[in-house]
Amino acid sequence: AAKIAEFALFPLKAGRLKAGEMSVGFTGPRYSKDPLGLERKSAAVEIEVVEPPLNGRPPGYKLGDVGHYNLNANVEPREVPAGGSISIVAKLEGTGNVPFSLLVPERDGVHFLEPQLIDQVAPKRGIVQCFRTFTYVFELSQPGQQELGEIPLPYYDAKAKAYGVARAARFNFNVTCTYN
Repeated sequence: AAKIAEFALFPLKAGRLKAGEMSVGFTGPRYSKDPLGLERKSAAVEIEVVEPPLNGRPPGYKLGDVGHYNLNANVEPREVPAGGSISIVAKLEGTGNVPFSLLVPERDGVHFLEPQLIDQVAPKRGIVQCFRTFTYVFELSQPGQQELGEIPLPYYDAKAKAYGVARAARFNFNVTCTYN
């Protein structure tokens, strides 16, 4: 016997869930007399999925954000003319189900565009290791010294049986006036 593939499944709802059967096929002279080859199937698997506890659940937590994460961010440039743009690169890394979105700060005069995503998610020794990089561009319309609020990601750490919040630091930047 040999392991052919390994998959990570992330249930997004509670209840008794069924993962369908898997099949694999081989062709070649050593595997079967059948010209279509040899096929093997596994049995379907049922799992009981429970929601993380309500007690201690932080604001902003979304079902499915389960794992353990660290979040870091960099902002460039730190000074821009009114109407200009700044880039923020936020890197989320850790173990578990990596979310596809982050809660970015909402402020007057700051407009975030949809992020570009780069990621890698792979099981290693039975644990899903991951990172996802979110590159945002945001436009600034109000001149003056500005602060970009923190970017929080509430999550449930099933191993520790506790909630946590990964946070990217607050950033200051200067929006200068433009004169015609």
